[in-house]
Formats: sequence, structure tokens, C-alpha cells
Amino acid sequence: MSKYDLNNNHPIIPNSNQYFIEKKYISIHSEDRDVLKYRNSSSFEIELPQDYLNVQTVRLYSWTFPANYSVFSTNTNNVFMTFKFNELYNPGNHSLSDPLTEAIFAGLYYNIDNEYFFAIEPGFYSPTQMATELTNKMNEVVTVYLNGFFANPEYPQYNYAAALFTEYNRFTNVYNEVGQKLWFGNNADQFVLTNSSNAFFKKEFLEQKCLPGRNKELPNFTDFGLPAFLGFTRCDSVSLSAADFILNSENNDTTS
Repeated sequence: MSKYDLNNNHPIIPNSNQYFIEKKYISIHSEDRDVLKYRNSSSFEIELPQDYLNVQTVRLYSWTFPANYSVFSTNTNNVFMTFKFNELYNPGNHSLSDPLTEAIFAGLYYNIDNEYFFAIEPGFYSPTQMATELTNKMNEVVTVYLNGFFANPEYPQYNYAAALFTEYNRFTNVYNEVGQKLWFGNNADQFVLTNSSNAFFKKEFLEQKCLPGRNKELPNFTDFGLPAFLGFTRCDSVSLSAADFILNSENNDTTS
């Protein structure tokens, strides 16, 4: 037992019992921000309705983060992609007489030297969803072009196809889960993914899309559209026939 007497009924500072703790809850939602001042939902400031004094502690009580992050967005310039055709299915070479197929061949041939430019929807994608989105967008951009071609009065000999044509659906892209790669395919026409295209760096394109200032410093090849985020290099990717693809795969297996 201590030799000092620690009992004291007369403390130095009397307890006046005038202190208490009051809890305040503040709910903050990013959708309530000033979107004109803070365009990015992950970076904004708030102003509380009153001043809070003598704050002892601040604790994050609960939170909810969205499951859908815009990994792909216009702001980051990674939703755009281009391609073109380099060898088309010609029904005449296969003794096929079909007016619509012949009109599709003619329409694509008139545009064979030009690129098709498309953009995927901004958001977050699983690999399978990305393959589906690419399939839909690539078919859609060709469909839009062919509809315009068949309705063009400069080519009256193909106007009949407007009533027969519904959509271009020859692109089929899939995700190879074993190799963890996207496979781009077309069941009739040979195509090129024009990853070296300068369309992503043209001044009028950058200004139209309101991209960040760093991307307006031409040329800037750090990010070259969607292909850079899908694992492509700045080199064009030329499609192969099924036979050439199998042969190429077998050669790679032999040498690997």
C-alpha cells in the first residue's frame, strides 16, 4: 500500500458539470454538388449550413461508392477507335447472284480507302461486355454508312437496296477467357484496325470532344484512343483468314 494519501475530496478545479457532447450527422452526396463548378463527381467541395465550433472528433460513419466507374470516358480520350476494310466479299467471285449482297459490296468498295470512326459508351466494362460493345458499335457504324449510301441520289442504281437492307452484322468479336485476349472477327470482309490513325490527334476532333488540355498538345501519342487501353500498339492490326489464323497459331505454338 502506498504511503501517500491519494484521497482528496477537494479537487483543484471543481467540476461544474457544464460540459456535454452533442453528435451531428452530415450527409454528403456527390449528385448534389454544383456540376457547373465541379464536373468531376470525385472532386468537389461543400459548404456547411452553419459553423461548428469546439469540434472534438470527426468520423466517417458510413459511405457508399458507385460500382460503376467510368474507366472509359470521353474525358480520357479512350472510347474512340477506327478501322477500315481492305478486302471485301465479292458475290460475283463466288457465282452468287444476290442483289442486296452485290449492293453491300458496291457500297463498301466506294468507301474502301476511308476509315470508319466509332465510340463506345462511357462506363465500366467486363471483358465480355467490351467484346459485345465493340461488335455492336462496329456493325452500327457500317450500317449507318450503308444506309446513307443506298439513299444517295448519286448512286441511283443502288437505291433499291434501301428497302431490302436492315443492318450490317458481319462483325463478331469475342473474349478468349483462356488467353485473356479480345478476338475481332468478320465472317465476310477482311478489315484493318487502324491503330496508327491520326484521327485521334486532329485539332478539330480534340476541340469538338472538349478533351483535357494535355491532349491538345499535338502530337501527343501517350494515349491513342481505345486501342491503347485494349493492349494494342500504334501499329495497324490486319485481320487474317481462318486458315491463316490457324496456321499462324500452330507456328506460334511450335516456336514458343
